Amino acid sequence: MLRRLRFWLDMGLYEWRVMWACVALSVGCSVLTACATTPVTVNDYCAIASPILVSRSDVLTDATAKAILAANETGAKLCKWKHK
Repeated sequence: MLRRLRFWLDMGLYEWRVMWACVALSVGCSVLTACATTPVTVNDYCAIASPILVSRSDVLTDATAKAILAANETGAKLCKWKHK
């Protein structure tokens, strides 16, 4: 036990940086592969998505209006939403 503790205490700054870089790299790879193994399909998207509706009293910026239009057009294409 004391030998292990001595090993960690004797590590220099360079060794600590290398060790933490390896830990960060392994955690990052784990997160990326976890996301890559669960793809979202069109059926999943259509089950939870719905059109974004805007009322006359809403005040939108141009960027917000374009984002809403893009989201609604994507939903119409993928989920066959109809205009009411």
